[in-house]
Amino acid sequence: MKISKQEHKKINNYRLRKKMIEICGEKSFLLPDQLKFPIIIPGDKKCKIDKRLLQAAYMRARQYQTKKPGYREIALKAKSLLRNL
Repeated sequence: MKISKQEHKKINNYRLRKKMIEICGEKSFLLPDQLKFPIIIPGDKKCKIDKRLLQAAYMRARQYQTKKPGYREIALKAKSLLRNL
């Protein structure tokens, strides 16, 4: 379950992240105030959560949970969303 290079470029674009939050709302990110941990592919009109992005967000949050405050809660939130999907 890899993210394609084209999707990766879209996710890294700040303008597209702003547009994602306008279209889908705060549910498109696990940390919406900082536009971090996207879980919806940009350009998706249905605003459906992508399992690959959710798993990537979980792994990244776990990686930095001891170094950055609040990342532990993000990891727990991502884990619970993965279980529900």
